[in-house]
Amino acid sequence: MLVMFGVQMLEIILIQVLNLPLFLTLKYVIQNIVSSGDIVYVDAGTYSDKQISESILNDNNITIIGAGSSKTKIINSGGSFGVYFMRIYNVDNITLKNLLIQGYINTVSYEGEAITINNAHNIVFENIVFAKSNGGSGEAAVVINDESSVSFDKISFVCQTQATNGGGIDIKKGGGGTPHNVTVTIDNSMISYNNRSGGFSGTNGGGMIIDGDATVNVTINNTSISENFAKTGGGIYMTGGVLNMNNCCIVNNTSTTTDPDFGGGIWFAGTSGLCTLTNCSFSNKL
Repeated sequence: MLVMFGVQMLEIILIQVLNLPLFLTLKYVIQNIVSSGDIVYVDAGTYSDKQISESILNDNNITIIGAGSSKTKIINSGGSFGVYFMRIYNVDNITLKNLLIQGYINTVSYEGEAITINNAHNIVFENIVFAKSNGGSGEAAVVINDESSVSFDKISFVCQTQATNGGGIDIKKGGGGTPHNVTVTIDNSMISYNNRSGGFSGTNGGGMIIDGDATVNVTINNTSISENFAKTGGGIYMTGGVLNMNNCCIVNNTSTTTDPDFGGGIWFAGTSGLCTLTNCSFSNKL
C-alpha cells in the first residue's frame, strides 16, 4: 500500500472515505494505517511528530519518504524536553529519505536524542539532515546500541551543540556493555559543528563515538568530518571495533585539552581495535 499525507486532495479522500482524523501525523499513519511493505510519502511542510516508539514501529519493510530535507521538516516544536523522534527496535528493512529531523531532546541515557537503533537490520537513511538535537542525556543525535546494520548516504549531522553535550552519531551500549554484531556504512555525508564537552557521555567524540568488539565494523566513504570539538577525539573517539575510512576529509576538529595526545581529529583509546585510513586528508588540530 502507498500512503500519502499532507496533500490536500488526498486528505479529503482519507477523511471522507476512510474516516480518518482531519490532521494526519506521521505517528498516526505508522500506528494505525501502514503495514509491512508500505511506502509513506510525506509532503512538504513542518511536522512535530515525536515518541514513535518500538511498540508503534513494529512492522518490517516500511519506507518513509519526504519531499526533500529542505522541504519536509520534522521538528520538536517548542523544544519540548524529554522527547525523541523514533525508536527502531527489533525490526528490519526500515528506510527514511529526504527529511530534516531537528531539535529533539531525549533524556534517556544510551539513547539517541532523535533516533535509537537496537537489534534492527538493513536500516537506511538517505538525504537526511539531523540538526540541533541536544540538551537531554548528552548522547548523540543517533545512537546504535547493538546487533544492527545501518547505512547512511548523503546525511548531514550538524550543530548538535550545547555547553554540556552534543555529538552526531554513537555506537554504544548501555549498562557498561560492549556493542557487537554492528555494521555501519556512511557515504557521501557530513559530520560537522557538533560539540560534546560534558553530559552523561562525558567529554568524548564530538562528531562520533565508536565502541565495540571486533564484530563492530564501521566504513566511512567520501565524507567530511569537520569543525567538531570535544575534550578527547574532537572528530571521532574510538575505543574498539574496526574502522575503515576512504577518501575522507578530517578538518579543523578540536580537542579542548591542551594535551596534544588527546586528538583533535581522531583519538583511539582502545587496545584491540583497528583503524585503517585510505586517501584521507587531515588538516589543522590533528
